[in-house]
Amino acid sequence: ESEDIDEKEMQILAKLRQTVKPLIEKQLSVKSNDSEGTDIKSKCFSRGVSTSDINTDHKPIDKTQEEMSDESKGKLIDKEMSAKGGIKMSVYKKYFGLIGAISIIGIFVAFIGVTIASAASGLWLSEWSNDAIDPQVANDTALRDRRLWVYAAIGGAEVIALIIAQLWLRLRCVRAGQVLHNQMMARVVRAPMSYFDTTPIGRLLNRFSQEMDIIDGQIVYVLAGAFRNFFVVILSLIMISLETPLVLLAIGPIIIVYIMCQRVFISSSRQIKRFESETRSPIISHLSETFNGTASIRAFGADHWFVRQSYRRIDANNQCYYLSSCAEQWLQIRLKFLGSLIVFVAVIAAINLRDQLSPGLAALAINYSLNITLAEWYNEKTKPAADWPTMGCIQFTDYSTKYRFGLDLVLKDIAIDIKGRQRVAIVGRTGAGKSSL
Repeated sequence: ESEDIDEKEMQILAKLRQTVKPLIEKQLSVKSNDSEGTDIKSKCFSRGVSTSDINTDHKPIDKTQEEMSDESKGKLIDKEMSAKGGIKMSVYKKYFGLIGAISIIGIFVAFIGVTIASAASGLWLSEWSNDAIDPQVANDTALRDRRLWVYAAIGGAEVIALIIAQLWLRLRCVRAGQVLHNQMMARVVRAPMSYFDTTPIGRLLNRFSQEMDIIDGQIVYVLAGAFRNFFVVILSLIMISLETPLVLLAIGPIIIVYIMCQRVFISSSRQIKRFESETRSPIISHLSETFNGTASIRAFGADHWFVRQSYRRIDANNQCYYLSSCAEQWLQIRLKFLGSLIVFVAVIAAINLRDQLSPGLAALAINYSLNITLAEWYNEKTKPAADWPTMGCIQFTDYSTKYRFGLDLVLKDIAIDIKGRQRVAIVGRTGAGKSSL
């Protein structure tokens, strides 16, 4: 319409706006009970704003604080909120609470058994290999058979403990993911219509598809590696302190450097993962909207524009994925360097102390648990308050509503009182507001 307005009409509209502006501001400051007057005032105000946008030579009408607040509340799509900083303890408490305290203790005990059995098998093989030094002992078949059976028993115990730990952990993680999914589904099903009006479908699909797949598939491997490597590191440090205690003096600074690298990596990589998840939702939303509006897109010849928009969203997500890979490589380089330093220190200590024991050290590795944040998407308060009613009751007292600021009322002065377990029917002509109610 702006292209059809010539200069003369623009000047007339500008003068009209300057003349009507004081009257409009005066009307906005006075509350009116007349609905027709309110409609006329709203139309005049809307016309004034639209013409001020067209004519850039004149200053537009300033909006009041109340109108700015209403406009911010009436945004079509809410921006996706991303958590910042460290993971709250409530997130860990929520997830591990779903696994269960008894299960956590049992899994820890099982992994301790795996670690002890692994250490015992290594020590037993070391003792067995020392038998070759004495020819009389080396030719003793009874002793050899006994050592073989003991080694097989230790290996069998390690396998059984590992199966129990892994199976127990996976079953409980599947159960925790199922509970999180059901809670999230219940919240979405019971969400008000305003939530679906301001939340794109891609955001919901991302929660129920990609991120639930991470919770069900990846977190279990991260937790299993974290539990196992935690005890491996503890056992390695204990073995080092028993055999060559002086090595701990050199390993101490290396551990401090490792912790510093870990803190830098986690703080960066954690936020990159959140950005990666946040930029994935617009891709799904755009694809869904494009498929639904294919006919209109082709009719207006806007297919190239939609393709560019899709590329832009995919590039934004790929940037986060690329940065995440770079951060992982950054950590791997430093971990390998620190691990090489530990082996170097152990070998030097073994040579200087003329120790005949094996100088090899277990690799220092900690499997960090970053994927647990997606669970924070679902760690919202689901427990009702103490005074939550036990029976439903719906009451409307002079209730009026409209979809957004600037639109007409769809419901006006509604008064309803529906008791619990009552059945009601809504009857009215077309446009009366049945669907809105």
